[in-house]
Amino acid sequence: MSSKRKISACAMKRNLILLFFMFTAGLVTCGGSDTSKTTVYTVTFDNNTGSGGPTSSIEVLYGLPMPEIGGWPIKIGYYFAGYYDALTGGTKYYNGDLTSARDWDKPSAATLYAQWKLLPKMEMAEIPAGTFIMGSPETEPRRDSHETQHQVTLSNFYMGKYTVTQEQYESVMGRNPSYFHGGPGREPVSGQIQEKRPVEMVRWYHAIVFCNKLSIMEGRTPCYSVAGISDWEGLAYLDIPKSIDGDWNAATLNMSANGYRLPTESEWEYAARGGKGGKGNRYAGCDEENELELYAWYWKNSDGKTHPVGELKPNELELYDMSGNVWEWCEDLYDTAGIFRVLRGGSWDSNAEYCTVSYRNDGTPDDRGNGIGFRLVLPQ
Repeated sequence: MSSKRKISACAMKRNLILLFFMFTAGLVTCGGSDTSKTTVYTVTFDNNTGSGGPTSSIEVLYGLPMPEIGGWPIKIGYYFAGYYDALTGGTKYYNGDLTSARDWDKPSAATLYAQWKLLPKMEMAEIPAGTFIMGSPETEPRRDSHETQHQVTLSNFYMGKYTVTQEQYESVMGRNPSYFHGGPGREPVSGQIQEKRPVEMVRWYHAIVFCNKLSIMEGRTPCYSVAGISDWEGLAYLDIPKSIDGDWNAATLNMSANGYRLPTESEWEYAARGGKGGKGNRYAGCDEENELELYAWYWKNSDGKTHPVGELKPNELELYDMSGNVWEWCEDLYDTAGIFRVLRGGSWDSNAEYCTVSYRNDGTPDDRGNGIGFRLVLPQ
């Protein structure tokens, strides 16, 4: 008798566990009156004066996350903020990177609308053509051997006054990868604006995607080409390589296109030195280390974190933070025989010697860190 009761109790326990999982999966409901959790609903998309986006409706199940969709919507001069259940306001169901923002909670079919926000302005400075001596003299204190001097002549171009900010990056890429994102222990200094801090934790691969996506958003011709990639505006963030990739290492640059790109190493140093009329200072904006705190966030004054762009003094060309705050990716290979890309400028945790305009650092294109960002260039 006791043996039968024991078997019955075990069976009851198994049944209760099964019912629990069926209930949480929406396969049974309380009272049997709610059938929405077993019903498929049709969702259509309205791009709200934009173009692109999903080409057909999708089916969703009540209580489950929104399924993956393809087709990135585009509107020149704007960035995609997500799909909502209203033309303005309303509830967001897809994020700006087309990932699910919430579970489907409507017991009916519905239309989701793209919502748009103005692209944050990219402020550019004109860099006049000129000739300069790149590298550092052998007499310069703490000079590195890879700073060999040579003459370079450059045509006119435009360069970003600031490194790309977290706000700008997220508006184009749909997410913010930064370590210094403003959360607990990573807040900006009191009174500083979080969104204006430089984006960091950016790989070289992601930087060139940003350039192409922003170019398309502004109606420009993208500069970069990668084998197998034709739909740059629709390229998902998760599809950008996180490790070394041969096709991406071989990315080609069309210098005649009118889109955004990374600066060449010589463009970066020329601009950092002040260009044609510059004084050729050792740092961007000054020549003496005892003045560096006025122009650069580095180990001595950064308080162990990044700071909003443009807070300190600019150099002669009105370029800010060319020394310090974050290292900046350049277009060039560090060594033509390898895959390493050039990094310039130093960062918030760098010693002064790494903040000189001639110091050359490098990283593989899949490298990222909380002191690595980038700045943009446009042709004139």
